Amino acid sequence: MQQKLKSNIWKFYLFQAFSALAFFVPVIVLFWQENGLNLTQIMILQSLFSLTVVLLEVPSGYFADVFGRKESLIFASSFLTIGIFTYSLGYNFYQFLIAEILWAFGVSFVSGTDSAFIYDTLKDLKQEKLYKKIMGNAVFCYLIATSIASVIGGFIGKINFRWTFYAMLPFRILLIPLSISLKEPKRHKRIFERGYLFELLKVLKNSLIKNEKIRWLIIYSAIIAGFNSAVLWLYQPYFKLTGFGYFLFWICFCSV
Repeated sequence: MQQKLKSNIWKFYLFQAFSALAFFVPVIVLFWQENGLNLTQIMILQSLFSLTVVLLEVPSGYFADVFGRKESLIFASSFLTIGIFTYSLGYNFYQFLIAEILWAFGVSFVSGTDSAFIYDTLKDLKQEKLYKKIMGNAVFCYLIATSIASVIGGFIGKINFRWTFYAMLPFRILLIPLSISLKEPKRHKRIFERGYLFELLKVLKNSLIKNEKIRWLIIYSAIIAGFNSAVLWLYQPYFKLTGFGYFLFWICFCSV
């Protein structure tokens, strides 16, 4: 029992690393354009993705609390895999939209579940004091894998944009048996609390209406985040126009 719980930690690191191997990211905008999408459609695509993630945040957390963190991660892995598979076969806006929605389901089922899963695992092992260290290591694995994927994705994209999705499929598929092999810990940390929506509305009211300083800080942060997201999806077409080599796009992406 203890050994299986301990194995959750290194498997979690592996889960984070495999999840971060998104080879398509440095060339994704060029891939969309190659398949007939304009920048307006690209921004709509990403807006709908973000909206879906937000709408699913509470239901996915409730699912994890009721049915288990392991089951939630299995669902996440399945949706991420199907999403990439759909993307690899897609050729128009609506097919890409379906892929983005599937991807959003996967992201939502992971969000919050991964941290709760590790906390509960460490709690069962009586090592909850290591939570920050373990999560820090997990973020490190994620960032390193992201950097590696950016380098490889740039080189693959030079040959064929669609191949970046094919290269991801084996790692996404491996997420499913990896999730199934996890040991479900006892539930110590809830993701979804009773009255959560009511408390959320109270926080929003205090932040956006009553507290003027916080309201302007939120607006400022939203503007900065909006520009950052816009730049993320606009730098690829710009560098294409300037003749910047696809295989060097990874440098810019790592910087962003």
